Amino acid sequence: MRAERRSSELTPESPGPPVKVLYLMGYPRSGSTIVTSAFGSCEGFVGVGEARYLWYPRLEPTRVCGCRQLVSACEFWNEVHRLEAVPAPVRAVVERDGLARQQRALSKLTRFVPMLYGARPAAPGSDLFTYAEARTRAYRCMAEAGGGRVVVDSSKFPYDAAIVQRMAGIDLHVVHLLRDPRGSLFSRLSGQGEKLQRLRPLIAVKEVATWLVSFGAARLIVRRLGRHRARTLRYEDFVADPEREMRGILEWMGEGHIEPPPSEGTTLRLRPVHQVSGNRVRTRFGEVELRHDLRWRTELGRPYRWLISVATAPVRRRHGYR
Repeated sequence: MRAERRSSELTPESPGPPVKVLYLMGYPRSGSTIVTSAFGSCEGFVGVGEARYLWYPRLEPTRVCGCRQLVSACEFWNEVHRLEAVPAPVRAVVERDGLARQQRALSKLTRFVPMLYGARPAAPGSDLFTYAEARTRAYRCMAEAGGGRVVVDSSKFPYDAAIVQRMAGIDLHVVHLLRDPRGSLFSRLSGQGEKLQRLRPLIAVKEVATWLVSFGAARLIVRRLGRHRARTLRYEDFVADPEREMRGILEWMGEGHIEPPPSEGTTLRLRPVHQVSGNRVRTRFGEVELRHDLRWRTELGRPYRWLISVATAPVRRRHGYR
């Protein structure tokens, strides 16, 4: 069934049926990599990780894919390239500025609200028009290369989702993946290259502010799309009962006939998924046990824990985090 045509689409409607995209949106370190692997293990689903990095160096030939092969040796990505996910018209943009740079420019916070609520199509030949066409074609190529009908994209950023929700030929379903902010911010801060004990306060304040802005932007996306196109998934609920949460989302997407990957309690049996971005979890398949990472309770310093707890208190209360 063809998705309803939206007057605010950036480009003319593309030929063929729309590509169904499950877009995982949320703050970094919220569990999107393992959730992508879980849905990518469903029949007919193609997990590709963060598709917004398709034109970044992360897809360089020496990068390790989630299937544990180099990208240069991965049959999936070789097939994507064969299908010309980056067609000739786009190469002019790549040669001039680099499509990755254009993507960064289009996904800035200052362009978020106009992009989210805009009604005008992009001007043919503009960077926005070219990027929207390239991204749509990339989704089609990845679905075809993976032999599926649903692409699982964990690009996460609300500013990127604001672009995707206006692309023609995309049957978009957005899941706002939410994790206890103390856990996701601890994980993010602990990866700054310094021990938390020596972390500069300004870095922590900036990261908390970024989380709040990202959360607010994500909620605007959810409200804009409505409950039939967007919903929230708490990462903690997914870890506690992955089968229940996945069945709920599959039913909501109109894919209720699809079975989640085999599971026993919190252990999933995953197949290789072709993610080229994300943490090391992307290379794990077979029997994978899901676990809560609660190190923040003992390793997050008192001043930073107080800062995060106070700043995110309204959000935590609303979403069941004590």
